[in-house]
Amino acid sequence: DSNVINLPAGETYSERIKMLAKKVIEINPAHIVLLINPQDVIAVTALYHIKRAVKGKMIFIDHSDYSFWLGKPIVDTLVEYMPLGMAVSRKLRGYSGRTVLIPLTTDIIEKEKRGPEPVKTGTVSLSIGSCWKMSGDGEWDYFESIGKMLDDNPAHTHMLLTTSKMPSGGLFDDHIKRLTGHWGEDKKSRVRVLYDISDPLPYYRQADFMIETFPVAGGIVRLEAMACMKPVVFIKNTRCPLL
Repeated sequence: DSNVINLPAGETYSERIKMLAKKVIEINPAHIVLLINPQDVIAVTALYHIKRAVKGKMIFIDHSDYSFWLGKPIVDTLVEYMPLGMAVSRKLRGYSGRTVLIPLTTDIIEKEKRGPEPVKTGTVSLSIGSCWKMSGDGEWDYFESIGKMLDDNPAHTHMLLTTSKMPSGGLFDDHIKRLTGHWGEDKKSRVRVLYDISDPLPYYRQADFMIETFPVAGGIVRLEAMACMKPVVFIKNTRCPLL
């Protein structure tokens, strides 16, 4: 059994840090597991200031693969899901403490088959990823690249499974419409964007190959694609030289 404690949102970061630090000192847990966003300054700052006041060992689970995370000085054990994440933490972050590698696994091939209407002609590619992973970085533009592929391959269809809401709070569909507004109707019809899909297996089965999202990719998606025996198109991104 476990208790879930919802702390009220403070008006400032300082207030939230104080509330969290006070609650952790009050509980004084044997272990503190950090499963947070890489840029979560509230949790990291609170624990940094009370590390000597609590006996609990701090375990950081790096669920964001190779995105930068804060908190190296307070971590007792670092948990990574991919050898890539471990390499980045060692080489680029300079982490030299205790590490645990828990390889990603998937049972996707066991799920029930259901899903979209089949594409009748031509080839089909698939991308899966949260919408923020496809934001342009000045070097890579996901939708421009997909559009060029469709221009070069008039019988090709691309499917994108993504999240409907952007980190800013807006709808990703509105963002896509702005980016693809100059496309012709035929080209638009050959991009199928599906939001908040819980079971991707039927889409893997329908696709001929997988195109990773970029400029940011993800570990579980490539694992699922390989489990479904699909070729994967990788992107060489200078933002992550160890990829």
